Amino acid sequence: MTVENVKVNLVKGDGKCKAFCSATCNGINLYSMSLVEGNEGMFIGTPVQKDKEGNYTKYHYFSFGESDKGDLLSAVMARYNELIGGQLQM
Repeated sequence: MTVENVKVNLVKGDGKCKAFCSATCNGINLYSMSLVEGNEGMFIGTPVQKDKEGNYTKYHYFSFGESDKGDLLSAVMARYNELIGGQLQM
C-alpha cells in the first residue's frame, strides 16, 4: 500500500492518546485517526464521534489487511518519532 501525506499532531500530557494523524493511502484520504499507546504497543484508532447519550461511535470504517495496517502504522510512527526526537519506538 502506498502511504503519503502523513500528518501527525502531538497530544500533550501522559495519556494513552499520543497524537492525532491523517494520511493518504492508495489515493484515499484518511483523517481524524488517533495514535494510541495500548497494552501491546502502539496502534491507530479510527475516528469516533460522541452521540447525544455520551457514547462514542465510529463514523468511518475501512477494512485493511494486516500488511496494509502495518504500512500505515509504520508511516505514522516514522513521522511521530521524527516529531518527538526518536524517544519512543514501536
